[in-house]
Amino acid sequence: SDILNVLNWRVNPPTPLAFASHYLDILQAQPCQASSYGPVQWGRIRSLTEQAVSDSFFVSHKASSIALAAVLIVCKTTIRPSLVQQFLAIAQHDLGVDTNSHKFEAILQRLERLYHYSP
Repeated sequence: SDILNVLNWRVNPPTPLAFASHYLDILQAQPCQASSYGPVQWGRIRSLTEQAVSDSFFVSHKASSIALAAVLIVCKTTIRPSLVQQFLAIAQHDLGVDTNSHKFEAILQRLERLYHYSP
């Protein structure tokens, strides 16, 4: 921190979209994965994370949790339920996202509304 101050560096934290990209890589790496995503899904994830950044509700939430919720919402129609559960377990145990928390559920619900009611 002191070094960055001396150098006058400005460091921005990772955005939800940056986390989403990593989550999609993890999903694609799963054995026997029967999901697919392409430019359409990526565009929807990008749009959803951008909407979240402009919504004050999400200010107090972690970018990683917002990203995970966005990926789940957009990809759930192309991902087998067993893969969703496997991915949630990875997020919970390996990535440190508490997918069982009330906060995560609130993020998921808010993003679902944005996703289904956006133009």
